[in-house]
Amino acid sequence: MKQTIKKTKMIALGLITLFSVVAYQPGYAAAAGGDKPVEIKFLGSFYEQPVILLHLNNTEAEEYVITIRDGANNILFSEKANEADFSRRYLLKIDEAESRSPDFKLKVEVKSASTNKTDTYTISRVFRQIEDVVVAKK
Repeated sequence: MKQTIKKTKMIALGLITLFSVVAYQPGYAAAAGGDKPVEIKFLGSFYEQPVILLHLNNTEAEEYVITIRDGANNILFSEKANEADFSRRYLLKIDEAESRSPDFKLKVEVKSASTNKTDTYTISRVFRQIEDVVVAKK
């Protein structure tokens, strides 16, 4: 009985140590590697309109010019952002037929006014046909 309790205590102590080390690692890794300066995510569709999330990981307020273009290079949206840790969702009013076409493409350009560097991201639709083959023994 004493050995069972002693083993249980040792396992509990080992698990606590393991979880504390695992919980500490991601924070350390993120600080060492640094964050991406610009993050863009496609969140999905809202009433057949694409929704994207733009997040600028800047610690100090810096001016950025954000431009969203369609596949024909027409400007759909443009704005200046001058905030620290800027984050915004964009709901783009695009024709349903255009957004469902295989040639659908959006370009998101983020230009830093201080460094004059432009990062361009492309959002496009990919269609795939999946065929499964199942082999079963009876």
